Formats: sequence, structure tokens, C-alpha cells
Amino acid sequence: MEIVADALLIVGAFGLAGYCLLLSRRLRRLARSDDGLGATIQQLSARVDSLTRTAAAATEAADAAASRLAALLEEADRREADLSFALAGLGEEAPPPRPAGPVFARRGESAA
Repeated sequence: MEIVADALLIVGAFGLAGYCLLLSRRLRRLARSDDGLGATIQQLSARVDSLTRTAAAATEAADAAASRLAALLEEADRREADLSFALAGLGEEAPPPRPAGPVFARRGESAA
């Protein structure tokens, strides 16, 4: 029984050694900079830099648009005040005079 247990232990040890060798080869391949993790990190770094520049440009454009919109809103408020003042002045005028002569109306309509 001890011989079987020892044999299983030796086979298990060789299996683990083979698995460790496989993992070490995969890790070396992943760490290479030409096609592994190093290249991926370089590409991601370049993309982050590009996105940072794009975000800065978008922020500047948004700030410019916001300041232009604020100026347009101030102009609209000023013109609205002028327009409401002009409309208030129109409301104080007398209504148009009624015609002095006879007024003809069709059947069913009032002559007012």
C-alpha cells in the first residue's frame, strides 16, 4: 500500500512540475513587450493620452459654447424686456372707432 501511495505522490509531483512549467512559459510570453502584455499596456497608454487630449478639447469647446449661450441669454432677456415694454405701450391705445354709418350683417350674425 505504501508503494502505491508513493507512486501516486511521485506522479502528482511530476504533474505539478509540468503545470508550473506551462504557467512559467505562458507568463514569459505574456510579459514580452512585442506581442504580450507590454504591447497591450503601451497601446492602452497611447489611447489614454489620446482620450485625455480629446476630453480637454471637448471641455474647452463646451466652455466656449456655455459663455456664448450666456451672452445670448442676456441679449434675449434684454430684448424681452424691450418687447414687453413695447407691448405694454400698445395696450394703452384706444380701440379703433366704430363705423358711423349702418353696418350690414348676414342672417344669423349680430351687427356688433
